[in-house]
Amino acid sequence: MTDQKLNVAASGDGEPTLVFVHGFCCAMGDWKAQVDALSSAFRCVALDLPGHGASSVPSEITLAELGPP
Repeated sequence: MTDQKLNVAASGDGEPTLVFVHGFCCAMGDWKAQVDALSSAFRCVALDLPGHGASSVPSEITLAELGPP
């Protein structure tokens, strides 16, 4: 995925790091309640997959382009 923007947000600083990945036709905001509840004890990272939320839309729709870099 060249010159594409992947929207990522991190909060909290505890261990372990929890990574929140949404499903098809969703966005990282779907995890807001979980991130808000857990970030006081853990580092939480949420992302918008390519073509979703605030991440760039790939120029070509393939499995390789839709996966995180």
